[in-house]
This record gives sequence, C-alpha cells and structure tokens, in this order.
Amino acid sequence: MLDESNLEEALLVHVEAAALIAHITTDRAPLNATQFTTPSDYAHAIDPERTPHFRLWLEATRKEYDLLDKTMGCWEVVHIDTLPEDANLIGVKWVFKIKFKNGEYERHKARIVALGYQQRKDVDYFASFSPTASYVTIRLVLALTALPHWYGVDLDATGAFISAPLPPGEQVYFKDIPGFDLPKGKCVRLKKTVYGLVQAPLSYFKLCKEVYGKVGLRQLDCDECVFVRCAQKIKGQPPLTTEHIIESGAFMTMDTVSEHQRVYKTCLYPVACIIVVMYVHNNGVRHNCWELLAEFEADVAKDGRIDLHCEGDMSSFLSVRCINNTQTGEITADQEAYSDTLLAKYHMTNCNPNKVPLKPSVSLHEIAARSL
Repeated sequence: MLDESNLEEALLVHVEAAALIAHITTDRAPLNATQFTTPSDYAHAIDPERTPHFRLWLEATRKEYDLLDKTMGCWEVVHIDTLPEDANLIGVKWVFKIKFKNGEYERHKARIVALGYQQRKDVDYFASFSPTASYVTIRLVLALTALPHWYGVDLDATGAFISAPLPPGEQVYFKDIPGFDLPKGKCVRLKKTVYGLVQAPLSYFKLCKEVYGKVGLRQLDCDECVFVRCAQKIKGQPPLTTEHIIESGAFMTMDTVSEHQRVYKTCLYPVACIIVVMYVHNNGVRHNCWELLAEFEADVAKDGRIDLHCEGDMSSFLSVRCINNTQTGEITADQEAYSDTLLAKYHMTNCNPNKVPLKPSVSLHEIAARSL
C-alpha cells in the first residue's frame, strides 16, 4: 500500500505524463527545430527526462523497424550456432533526425544504420565502389535539352538502400538492434542491404540498372549512370534508335508536329525522349513528353522493387538551383542557397564582397614569413 506522500507523488507523475501526451496529440501550433531534441542514441531517444517528445521518437523507431522487418523483409533471425566460423557480427545504431519540408516540420525520422566500419573485406563484402553521374554529364544533359517544352523532374527513391538484395555469396550478420532485443543465442542475417553497409550503394545501383533496362531505358556507354529512352512520336513512322537521333542532330533541329499526327499528345516534337541521370538515389529527369514519363514511373512501380516518388521539378538538384523556362528553353543554374548557407555557418552573411579572391596588394611572401 502507498502512503499519502507516495500516492501524491505517483499521481503527480501520472498527471504530468498525461499532460505531455495531450500536448503532443492536440498541439497544432507551427513547429520548428527549436521545439525538439534530436537524440544521440536510442537510450537518449526514449528518456522522458532528456527528450520531452520521446513518444514521437518511439513511434518513429517502431515504424522504421516494421518497414525493414515486415514490409521490406530485410532480414531473418537465425541461431548464432549456425553461423560460419569466419562470420563477423557487426553492430547497429539508430540515427535520428527532424525532417522539414519547405521550411515546415514534417515528421520525426529514425533510421537503422549498420556500423559499416566493422565490416571486413572478403568476409562481409567483396566490392564497394558505386558510380555516380559526373557534373560534366549533368551540365551536358541540361545543355542538350535546353529547348522549349522540355521539362525537369526530380525522382527520389523511397528507402533506396533497403530495396536491393545482398550480392550472392555475401553474408552479413547483425547484433541486436537497440530497443528490439532478440532471444538469447539469436542474431540477424541480412537478406537485403541497409543503410551504412559498405556495399549498399553498389547493390542499389545494380538494382536500378536491372530495373531501368527492363522497363525500356538504355544505359549509355560513356556514362553508366545515364539512361535514355526515345520513342517515335509521328504516327506511321518506323521506330527510332538513340544513335540515329544523335547522329542526325535531332536534339538541335526538332520541329513541332501537328496535334493530329502525335502519338503522345503532350509532346510537340517528332521524338519523345526521357533522360534519367542517377546520382546515388536521386534521379534527375529531363523529358519532353509527360506520357513517356508516366509510362516509365508506372513500369517501375509495376516491377515493384524500386519505389520512386516525385520530389518536384529540378529547381533544386544536388544543391544546385536550376531555373528552367519551358517556353524558351533557357536554363540557368547557380548555388546561391549553398553559398548563403556557408556564409551563415561562418557568420559572414553581412560581409563585404570582393571582386577578386585576394587583394592584389597583399604579399604572399610576407604572410608566409610571418607564419614561420
């Protein structure tokens, strides 16, 4: 039996907890980063004293765990005694982040991340290099498609690194995931890659290469992160090849086609084209035909191995702002937002700009001499 003082204390704790829950579930005020605590680990996330919104983090961890375990089927639980002699049990951690969209609070995000630095080459993985599109290629694609009625789309892959299967012959084993303890003598054997694994980017690239090829896109030889599909737009004409289009210079000389001749109504040109530029899990797309883009998205969704969703146009792609005038074809690109972020980081937002990086009167020899 509780005495009066202990009962009062227990009631006070209960009331405070109820008030916190009510605040979390009913507060509709605008949220910002200063209203939340970003935990450093799982113990921090579930500690009510250090993390006022711990219930939101608990919900985020459960959602992430169920996604990897039940929805994606990323692993299976096995007995430690069944592991090979050279098996390497690696650790796992949680990474927490407050997600914002257009400057507004979106959600609490928790992610299971493997401690990839504990992996051993030729034991847990065999290859790790994954190609990405070069910035030269990205600029070239923008230049080639700087034509009227060409559009940019940013397609992002949801859970990119948990979509790809582990390469054959690679066995990766996990210890307990914090907060989701396994029975004694058990561990986790991965069936798919997860974030943090050394081979995760390469496995995802190979998956995209297979899926994009299956749905009709062709991988370029000059840059293996660029995939192209062209389709004949004029009714009654034979199919086109990419080589024929490039050799004929059609990108620079495309004429418009009358509406009654069009296979795809939204495409004004004789060639309907979609170009996908891959950079890790970001897909920058340039196209002149909305129907062709819709076919690509539908075919990828039908395959079911990659979950693409549209992030908007390419107005912000890889920290570069691209402004596209679809009527004239003009494209301008800058990194103003990135520059502003750097200036704010080092408290130089109000600094005076210079036309040259260094004043011509400065003597580098004198500076070097003073530093000795």
